[in-house]
Amino acid sequence: MARRLRRPVQAAVIATALVAMGAAAGGGWSFYRDLDSTDDALFHRYRAPEDVELSHDEMVAAMRVVEEALGAATAPGDGETAGAPHGVHVTIWGDAPEPIRGQGDGGPLSASLEQATLAALESADDPASFGPDRARIQIDVLHQPVPIRRRPLHGLRIRVIGQRSDLPLGEFDGSPLERQLVYEIEPGVHGIRLDGDGKHGVILPADPVTHGWLTPREKGRDRKLRVMLRHLGEGAGGDQDLWKQPGVKLERFRTLCFGRPVPGGEVIPLLRANVPRSGPVDAAAIVEGIDQGTRWLAGRIQPDGSFDYEAFPNSDTGSDDYNAVRHAGCVVGLYELYRSASTEDRLGPGAGALLDAALQGQGWIDAHLRPPPGAADETLLALVDDDGWAQAGASGFALLGLLDRPRLDDDPQDDRERIEALGRFLLEMIDDQGRVYLRYGHKTRHDQVQTEHPWFPGIALLALTRTYQETGDERWLDGARRIADQRVSSYLAVGNTPCHWTMQGLWELYRTTGEERYARANLAMADHYVSEQFPPHEPPFPDYLGGFRRNDDVPRTIRAASRCEALGAAVHTARELGVDATVYEEALLAAAGHLMDNQFRPANSYYLPAPERVRGAMRLGLVDNHCRVDANKHMTRGLWAALRVLRTREQESGARSGSP
Repeated sequence: MARRLRRPVQAAVIATALVAMGAAAGGGWSFYRDLDSTDDALFHRYRAPEDVELSHDEMVAAMRVVEEALGAATAPGDGETAGAPHGVHVTIWGDAPEPIRGQGDGGPLSASLEQATLAALESADDPASFGPDRARIQIDVLHQPVPIRRRPLHGLRIRVIGQRSDLPLGEFDGSPLERQLVYEIEPGVHGIRLDGDGKHGVILPADPVTHGWLTPREKGRDRKLRVMLRHLGEGAGGDQDLWKQPGVKLERFRTLCFGRPVPGGEVIPLLRANVPRSGPVDAAAIVEGIDQGTRWLAGRIQPDGSFDYEAFPNSDTGSDDYNAVRHAGCVVGLYELYRSASTEDRLGPGAGALLDAALQGQGWIDAHLRPPPGAADETLLALVDDDGWAQAGASGFALLGLLDRPRLDDDPQDDRERIEALGRFLLEMIDDQGRVYLRYGHKTRHDQVQTEHPWFPGIALLALTRTYQETGDERWLDGARRIADQRVSSYLAVGNTPCHWTMQGLWELYRTTGEERYARANLAMADHYVSEQFPPHEPPFPDYLGGFRRNDDVPRTIRAASRCEALGAAVHTARELGVDATVYEEALLAAAGHLMDNQFRPANSYYLPAPERVRGAMRLGLVDNHCRVDANKHMTRGLWAALRVLRTREQESGARSGSP
């Protein structure tokens, strides 16, 4: 099924023109409500020029100039191939804690690159630490800078487009100029230059990523912009508000960015310090992504059964934070990944490490299973975290873990009593409307759920459905139906963002009961996901491809990862229902490519102090290098869903052609 791209440029132009027409005609805002546009249109309307082009051969020749200046060239340059009218910057990472950078003033490209490289070496405390065998090089050739000026019609445009896009109007509490700049300065894509008050500063497009300024997450475009402007001002020798001072001029620009991120490796284009997609994903690439992702996840388990929970690669640090829900979810994921690995020759040898990690993590869960604090019935069992909280999500995952745990030949453990006690706890957590309490303490204080967690009902739905499949006890099916009916009716009434766990639970409930209402609701939720993806939305920047649109922010990779899991359930549902699953399969494959684009590997971790520590980890966002174990669990499960689509297509293609 073809998906129509939502082209924002034409709609934005038409919308601006129709403002006056609509007002004159007395039609009010409804005159242009039906325009098929979002505020992404403004990224196109305000885009900065890209007026420098280099072929791959010219990029290689440019790199030789830099390496020759470093003493690292293996062959001489090929002479003058291009110009750099707006200047260049050369950034080099070596053994030193910080990179070095130099600027070339413009003119012939080779001369500018040599000037920039020598300037960078002059700034180094120890030039030898940037030697030939260790230098990772990034070259930025500037496109034409554009002065930043106020746009009188910006407020009008945003209000017109906002009628269609669900843009949170008034979301920004900054100045009118800030509201404009969030559409002119995309983190990781645009650089900024400041001049005035005797000060000069510049940040290159990739700096927010390579320096980790937006890790951990700065939520919202306005907050990201302020972080960048603060660093711009401080780098120029002023303060965070230097850009606001009278007489200070700002320019924005893009660069043609490329580099040799691996010493001795290929010269490749870069975007946001990442490697742009070169084509659709294939099975071999997905298998490699799963292998690297599961290795990182299993390698995070600690001797006490806890996970080394999160990593901040720019500083090579972790944290003391912990989350019992995510821990239990990772154990469930590892059990599933262990079983799946045996179906692929490439992944089978690593299956044992996944099971070992899961069983260690299971030990941590077992030590935290006890009656919920304050429970009158001490035969109930919940996963109680170190803060004394008995949360529905954590206990749902604990129940799924007991159901999924492989029964080894020498395993004397009988989990039936614990499964029963955890299941009854989940039933206790459902109110008379089918909603699920977040914590047991909320249940003891309120007759009904006050505020429902976005994910916990779906986890409980999935756990109770799976418990019924295992035991045949109608109590668990009744509880699952109560949650499912409430979640479906709530979605159909409000249309709020669907929960990926609910969708997986609805698939299991449909294949268990055969009730089509659960299948139809599941596909309606999947259609919601598909409608938010790039495409059908036209990506304002190439690396949005396969991600999912967020109002007032860049795409989050962890959102794509969890939606891959849910889309996998939608594919199963559609095929079982006899509905064409192509649209869900294509959305899943596109999202899988987005995940692998943001998985750390040598070519996109050149700026990190210890890249080997995050090899295979997925960062949580396009400009947020934060890595977390649950994100890798979502990613690898999502990649498995995509791999199954490709394997099914291979089988169907072979059957049609008569191949064995």
